[in-house]
Amino acid sequence: MVINEVVTVSTPSSETQPLNGGNQPTGYDGLNHKADLESPIDLETPLFAQESQLLPKATQRRRRFVRQDTSFWQDARRLKEGTIPQSMVVALVVGSVCGVAACLYYKCLEYFLDLLWKVLPEYLVVDKWPQQYYVLWIPLVGFSMAIFVGLSVLLLGEPGDLAYTIQCVHKDAYIAMSHVLPMVAASQFSILGGGSLGPEAPLVAICAALGGFVSRTLFKQTRKNIIRKHTLMGMAAALAAFFGSPLGGSLFALEVNSRMGVEYFEHVVESIFAGEVCLAVFRGLANLPIQPIWTFDQILDQANSMSIVTGALIGLLGAGVAALFSKFHWTVMGAFDKMGLLNNRNAVQRALLGSTVIVALGMLLPQTMFWGEFEFQTLSALAPASSLNHVFPTTGLFGFEMKSFVSCIAVAVVN
Repeated sequence: MVINEVVTVSTPSSETQPLNGGNQPTGYDGLNHKADLESPIDLETPLFAQESQLLPKATQRRRRFVRQDTSFWQDARRLKEGTIPQSMVVALVVGSVCGVAACLYYKCLEYFLDLLWKVLPEYLVVDKWPQQYYVLWIPLVGFSMAIFVGLSVLLLGEPGDLAYTIQCVHKDAYIAMSHVLPMVAASQFSILGGGSLGPEAPLVAICAALGGFVSRTLFKQTRKNIIRKHTLMGMAAALAAFFGSPLGGSLFALEVNSRMGVEYFEHVVESIFAGEVCLAVFRGLANLPIQPIWTFDQILDQANSMSIVTGALIGLLGAGVAALFSKFHWTVMGAFDKMGLLNNRNAVQRALLGSTVIVALGMLLPQTMFWGEFEFQTLSALAPASSLNHVFPTTGLFGFEMKSFVSCIAVAVVN
């Protein structure tokens, strides 16, 4: 508890004129600071002593004591909206909820990946089909999952994408819970079919919706900026959990909201804390270690100036590839629009057309299937295709292997 001695100055008679001629209430500096006369003032400071000499003699002074509850523990006791203690409590809840949700999503995904690409092929295909026909398992699973993706959009609704999530964060400060189930279904079927969409982007939307839901229902928040903070906690929690890096994942979740940098920078600390909580909960429940996803035999022990230049050139090359990919994406979207495939009534046809490309490329280059988290270890080490985690058969149609510069470029372009 902080006790401040406050001086309130009153001018009951016309003998005393305000310093600005009587037009507006002013502070001692003659400016229009209406609240200055009611502000806590330290009577012992030389500045106050000097200014007090400027006051007219007729000025009457009265002293009162004001109690200010501004300590951390007072805020913690009240859980006042927007305070650090409240943000810590909300971050613990949001991080824990998102950690459980991420674990359920991960366990479900891993179970069906193992079922579709390992267990069922061993039970139905190996030693029962002619070996040259093993590769037909790829289109069988790919087209089946594409149909399920389309049906999920028709029956459950449009799941949205990352751009939609960001739009909701800016406009409404939260993502409606009605988008969670469509996102879970569409993303799971897409990944199971060998699509390049990973679990990170869907989980950003799912955990963002959970963060906003916790804020609005459990903590009864109504202010947009406070709800947005808790929504961003959910986004940061999702990426921190799956990236395995609470700092990088949380900052990335804040950066995607603007092309100019971290827009909601005032929520950085709380978002990183929620990411830490979610990472611990998710990795603990999933029985996963907190460590780098990939291991490399060759590590750069030291760098020099040329290393920086090389890194810059690689960065420019990556930016160029991203620009080409963006242009290609919008070209495809334009073609889909002309064919009427962007209408959700044609969701099944749209998914089948997209899966045709994925399946064809997967049959030729199995290394390009799925989102790359598990495949990257094989790609980076130029390891045999037999070390691929999920796809069956790993040899594809022609037994493709990454053994040359040309084969590596082919995998890069197709990916």
